[in-house]
Amino acid sequence: MNIEYVNSLIESGSMPFIVAILLGLISAVSPCPLTTNISALGYIAKNISSSKKVLLDGIYYALGRVVTYTILGSISIFLIRAGTSIAPISDFLNTYGESILPPVLFIMAFITLDIFHFHGHSHGHTHSHGHSHDNNHGNSHAKSKDDEKNSHYSKGGFGAFLMGLIFALAFCPINGMFFFGMLAPVAAGAKGGYLMPVVYGIITGLPVVIISWFLAYSVGHIESLHCKMAKIEKWCRIFVAAMLLIFACYFAHHAYFSDGC
Repeated sequence: MNIEYVNSLIESGSMPFIVAILLGLISAVSPCPLTTNISALGYIAKNISSSKKVLLDGIYYALGRVVTYTILGSISIFLIRAGTSIAPISDFLNTYGESILPPVLFIMAFITLDIFHFHGHSHGHTHSHGHSHDNNHGNSHAKSKDDEKNSHYSKGGFGAFLMGLIFALAFCPINGMFFFGMLAPVAAGAKGGYLMPVVYGIITGLPVVIISWFLAYSVGHIESLHCKMAKIEKWCRIFVAAMLLIFACYFAHHAYFSDGC
């Protein structure tokens, strides 16, 4: 996509929300957001046998990005309208934004391998000899399974949301320029400008939602594929964890041992 076209829209002062959409699309394929989105997809796809969880995690991840961009955008718009420079915020995130990624990716890799557990469950049950007690035991066990499943969905969704929240802070100079140098000034001068970072955040997270939906639809509607995915999920988790560790090492080298982005 030609950035000159976006610049022409900015200079004309017309269609500010189109500017937000185009900047979101360009940012989604720029190095840092693209790499973090791929990492997020890997983390989300670790539960490939559960189509519902894959789709919900994709939505939660995108929502996390939206929240971060909305907060940063609102602060930036307020400061610009007050006549204050947002350069310190931009410079700080451009300098240190990537530094948060390596530890987060390492933790996500360990979670993927189930090295970290966020919930414990007692498997001990008291056996009884009566039919009513057996029925109660069965109902209790089924309810326990449902509660554990719902808890798993909830906590998995929170992990994806938190990942989106944090990954959105990883600003490289190029997407930092798009957000702080182009989007924020346009939003500050536009009617309803506080909604522009929301639109931008939705667009940057949209590829993850679309691919998550595709994976969920494929696994959920093709029974043979669902069975195959359930069988190889363990190996999928190992592959995803390895990919997350590779990205963690890449960002660690970039953030801690390299002079520039």
